[in-house]
Parts: sequence; C-alpha cells; structure tokens
Amino acid sequence: MKKRLFSAVFACMFVFCVSAQRPLSEFSAGVDAGTLGVGVWGATNLTSNLSLKAGFSYAGWSFDRTHSETGVRGYVNGLETNRRVELDLDVINPRLRIPHGRLLVDWAPGGGMFSVVAGTYIGNFDLGVDAKVTNWDAISTANTDIDFIEFEEFGISLLPRDDGTFDGTLRIGNRIKPYLGIGLGRTIPENRFGFRFDLGVIHQGNLRFISDQAAIGDLQGATNSVEIPEDWGFISDFSTLAQFWPVINFSLTVRLN
Repeated sequence: MKKRLFSAVFACMFVFCVSAQRPLSEFSAGVDAGTLGVGVWGATNLTSNLSLKAGFSYAGWSFDRTHSETGVRGYVNGLETNRRVELDLDVINPRLRIPHGRLLVDWAPGGGMFSVVAGTYIGNFDLGVDAKVTNWDAISTANTDIDFIEFEEFGISLLPRDDGTFDGTLRIGNRIKPYLGIGLGRTIPENRFGFRFDLGVIHQGNLRFISDQAAIGDLQGATNSVEIPEDWGFISDFSTLAQFWPVINFSLTVRLN
C-alpha cells in the first residue's frame, strides 16, 4: 500500500515538473507612461503564472511661479533675543522631480490576462524651491554676530548664503516604497507585441524638509497654514496626496524570444 501511494505521489510530481514552465525561459521588455512619468522595464517568467519585472521611470516638471513677500518678521539668533528684523523674500519656480526604480512580482491566476502585482519602488519624490532674502546685505551688516534668523511661525530657522539665497526640498517619505496593484494584459505577451494597463498605489510615508540653510520644526503646520499664498496652495494638496500616490501605467510590451 505504501509502495503504491509513493508511486502515485511520484507520478504526480513528475507530471507537474514536466508540464511546469521552465523559469527564466521567456523574456519581454516594455515602455510605459503614467503617474510616475515615462519608463522602461524588462521581465522574465518565474513559473507559468509568476513573472518578475524590473524597470526605471522618471518625471519632472517646473512651475513658473514667483511669490514675493515683504516685511516677514524674524528674530536674530532666536526669539528670546527679541532682536526683530523684517525680511523681504522672493520664492521662485518650484520644481517636481520623481526618479524611481522598481522591482515587482506579477501573479496571473491561471496564466490569464488579469494579474495581481506586488513589490517595491525605490526613489525620491521631491518638490524643490529656490529663494532669496533680497535685503540680506542690510540685515547682515546691521547684525554682525548673526548665526541664524528664527521666525515666529512653525519653528522656522534660516541662515542663507552670503548673497541671501537659500533652497530647500519637500521630500515625500522614504526611498523604499511598497507597491500593490492589479494589471490587465500579459507581462510577457503571447504574440510579438502587446499592451498592458496597471493600476495600484505606493505608500511613501510622511513629508520631510531638506535644506542646508533652513529648518522647519512644525512641517505639517507649515504646509497646511492659511498663511500660504493662494497661488501656492497646491503645496498642501501635494503633501497630502503624495503620501499614498496612485500609480497608473499604460505599457507597450514586446516579447524577446
């Protein structure tokens, strides 16, 4: 009885191994466009219904916006010194930069057109700005011991360069971002060419501010402040939406073997 049971199990395993698709035996490549920019990728099979995909995408936009603010109240070397100064600021041309690599596993139940995709995106999601204190020469000349300027709101401290310029970047979350989504269309097409649509989301995490010249204590309060100029209100929307960023991709695929 045991011998017959063993023979039956062995036969089933043999049939499965013969019928199973040999891993890393099929290859495809693609170009895509979507909410993380334009990209290229390559894929190979792991089993008959699992495939591995790796690629890179990039998006970048510059916004032609300049905001000038006069008489911004700050204090030399901290609030406790009570040495108030008024700064004239120009903030110009925010820019969005989104470079990402990706490593994804695609599971197509039954090897069909529909698939579930999981994996990770690796990269930065940055909104950068340039700015200048236009009256910095007068302020630094009148305050020769200046170490930094502290503003009344949000715990912002600033020490611009000698010419009054400074810059900073609002960075959404971490570089490694988990992804979960669904796909329609084969990652490795049966014919020479194919199409594919992907819909999912990456979790990026909380907003950070990066600058060598400035620091913000209450970052969430700063981005949601009613004092943000109306034409810059997109910063608050950006910081909220981008924590869970929708990923939509349209791909043109080509089978390589």
